[in-house]
Amino acid sequence: MHGTAAAEDSLIGQAFDNKYRIVRVIGQGGMGVVYEAEHTTLGKRVAIKLMLEKYMGDSEAVARFTREALAASRIGNPHIIDVMDIGTAPDGRSYVVMELLAGSPLSKVIEDHGQMPPQRAINILRQVLKGIGAAHAKGIVHRDLKPDNIFLLDHGDSGDFVKLLDFGISKMIDPDLQVAATKLTTTGVVMGTPLYMAPEQAMGAEIDHLADLYACGVIMYELLAGKPPFDGATYAVLVAKLLTSEPQLLSEVRPGLSPKLVAAVHRVLEKDPQARFPSAEAFSQALPQLTSASAMELASTQASGKRAVVRGSTHSRGKRWPVLAASIAMLAGVGTATAIIIASNKSSTSTSTTTDRVEPAKMDPPVTPSSGLLTIHSIPPGAVITVDGKPFADGSTMAVELGKHKIHAELIGYHPMDWEEEVVQGVKSSVPLRLSPINVTSNTPPPKTGPAPKTGPAPKTGLAPKTGPKTKGLTPAEMEALTKAALPSEDPPKVPPPPPPIKRQDPPKTPVTGPDTKPNPY
Repeated sequence: MHGTAAAEDSLIGQAFDNKYRIVRVIGQGGMGVVYEAEHTTLGKRVAIKLMLEKYMGDSEAVARFTREALAASRIGNPHIIDVMDIGTAPDGRSYVVMELLAGSPLSKVIEDHGQMPPQRAINILRQVLKGIGAAHAKGIVHRDLKPDNIFLLDHGDSGDFVKLLDFGISKMIDPDLQVAATKLTTTGVVMGTPLYMAPEQAMGAEIDHLADLYACGVIMYELLAGKPPFDGATYAVLVAKLLTSEPQLLSEVRPGLSPKLVAAVHRVLEKDPQARFPSAEAFSQALPQLTSASAMELASTQASGKRAVVRGSTHSRGKRWPVLAASIAMLAGVGTATAIIIASNKSSTSTSTTTDRVEPAKMDPPVTPSSGLLTIHSIPPGAVITVDGKPFADGSTMAVELGKHKIHAELIGYHPMDWEEEVVQGVKSSVPLRLSPINVTSNTPPPKTGPAPKTGPAPKTGLAPKTGPKTKGLTPAEMEALTKAALPSEDPPKVPPPPPPIKRQDPPKTPVTGPDTKPNPY
């Protein structure tokens, strides 16, 4: 290792292609060493990423190294690092010339400060989404979005300015470009960083831009919660959680966040790619607007401890994701992981005494070129739902006009919920509305019937104990909702007793660190 460092230091003062004079070593990554250099004619300072000597004979590694330059230069967006040139060093190694950045990687900011103020997190993520959206528009999927690859420039009082780095394992969707990169993006090979991988990416399946959106959701979750939604001591444990578990609600990890913000993050973390936002722009628009009244909402919810309402999972209860069974081999210095995935047997061999109810298949209503399909169901079921002020049957699928629609849901014993959904052509929008139960405060007088009934025989009437005004004037639909709330069920919580209060969790304490010694993350 010392020999390698000495060899790299020996390049200081040399000129590459008679125009880039090496000034100093900035840092070293998995595949290359990053130098600060000076253009001998223009006097401009640049960064040069030089491939490590051990990869010189690896044609696939060389292709991946140089492809970063092709992908980044093809996008041409202010939030993508600017690649200026490529070349070959005197010893035959490939190098890439990039703009020299001054600032810190997002990973260092998270390490130093932990949970981030929502306003700052939203500002950073919106810039990330602009950059990655521009890449998607050019047919490029990054595939390795993570805090290490997001760089925050020092712009003084103007706030954070985001630059996306490392398109070395990006995937080009354009068929003409994909031909040249086939060996680098073979289906069945897991490429990326496990903590930020989408489920389909961890399984080695074919991926598209929706995998990048999932990674953005993981990053935003980490910015707000101070930790990623999933972790594990080993790759196998981590991916097993990723495929089979749901992340803890952000509103539980950090009470007081805007319900709109929490709902947007959890939607993009859906395991089913089609249940996520259809584009980076749609995700960005779903975030609270900092220049409008939503900024006040963020501040007020932080003070009030208001619990966020989050969309539920769109997967059916009987659906099971394939389970990771075994091994991973990390290719040294390249960062490529190979995982063996064994799909769970879909046919059950257990002899259960209960049988699943089989419902007849429902046909979707016809659509026109100007309409799309929208499915809405409430959790718990039975809510009164309107779309743009018009009734919408809970659990049904209807054809609606393309564009944004305002959804409102109400259910006795639960907070009303408002949601905005964009319906796009060719994509069936599914909106599960997870309603939040109304907390009963200590100032509420106890019901006349005394404390909540103990477990035992249900009242003869089959109705819930009285908790307020008489139910004589209730409509049949309201009476049915009360009845469902009182009976045992897996999904809806019981009306009495009230749910326990949400416990606040203090942000994790981050030890004070010394000067930033983290290598430059190019």
